[in-house]
Amino acid sequence: MINDFFTHPMRIFFLLSSIFVIPASLIFFTNFDFVTLHKVFFLQLMVPSAYLGFLFTAIPDWTQYHDNLKQHVIACFALLIVAFLFSFINLTIVNFTVSFIWFYMLIFSTYIVWLDRNDNQFSILFSLLCFVVLSFLYAFTDESIYLNSQVFLNCALIMLVSFRVSLAIGREALKLQKENENVFIPNGVYKNIAVFSIFLFIIGSFFIQSKIVLGFVLLASSSAILAKLKELHYIILIKNHYILFYYILELFMAIGFLGLGLSYIFNLPYEPASLHILTISGLIGFIYFVFNVAGMRHSGFVILNFFISSKIGIVLILLATISRSFLYIYGNLFYLYLPSILLALVFAVYMYEFFIVFKDNEFSDDPE
Repeated sequence: MINDFFTHPMRIFFLLSSIFVIPASLIFFTNFDFVTLHKVFFLQLMVPSAYLGFLFTAIPDWTQYHDNLKQHVIACFALLIVAFLFSFINLTIVNFTVSFIWFYMLIFSTYIVWLDRNDNQFSILFSLLCFVVLSFLYAFTDESIYLNSQVFLNCALIMLVSFRVSLAIGREALKLQKENENVFIPNGVYKNIAVFSIFLFIIGSFFIQSKIVLGFVLLASSSAILAKLKELHYIILIKNHYILFYYILELFMAIGFLGLGLSYIFNLPYEPASLHILTISGLIGFIYFVFNVAGMRHSGFVILNFFISSKIGIVLILLATISRSFLYIYGNLFYLYLPSILLALVFAVYMYEFFIVFKDNEFSDDPE
């Protein structure tokens, strides 16, 4: 069983990423420096682990790379464990370890893309390069802007892969309805505008002093994401629970960019709340969604039908977002404790349920 988990990296890294969410959430109930450590656990441990699971599964598939990945998986797994252990001792070691993990992902991905002479993955490689640069800059300087910028970089990468995600779940919905004559093709234009706008904001945040200018760039990002949602405005699609969840998560991301943009332009006090909408629903929620879709599609489930616990999990993530970003004025219960408990519960249940799924089911190729 252990061999199977390390042979198929999606399994070990999705579960490890879920494990990291638990201390990231519950750190608020301790006497540790929870302001710093919750960022470390979420952005420096949970996110890289999720990306390792996704990239080590997807990119070899996209490039027809069939060599055994076990040695790469074990190396990155060990580095993540080292980073976790040092998070309570020396954050500088954590930062450099995580930077090296991003660098490892970049080099490995570039190598197999080059072997396949595949010119369709440059956007993914460029995003990984940006993670490497921002991560090393944060490790060397300890300036929070480099860590916070990774939230937006994650949103950009989510928009990049959203085309493939939309395509997969859209086809799944049509297949369930036996709509053989209909074809679902996501709108790549709005996706590209959203990605470009987010990258423009990331770059501009280092060089443009005017928050008003940056605010309008954020509004452009929000508008592009809202326009992108139009591709799902069909009853035959939206009546499927997984497409409805996907729609709501992207809608919350658009709301986050909208709130942040308005806060920048009009100097409103909603910047932290908007940033947490992006982080909880846009980033953590989307990762959870992909964990469920990929976990089922690569475990032999022919029909994509989320477990009851996963459906409830999406709802709880949205409730955590609302509690942290809209109800925070009512005290620490809504500001810290309720969102923390909800996120820890959601990922603990996922970890338990999908450990059983992965243990009892052979790994399968993507049905598409």
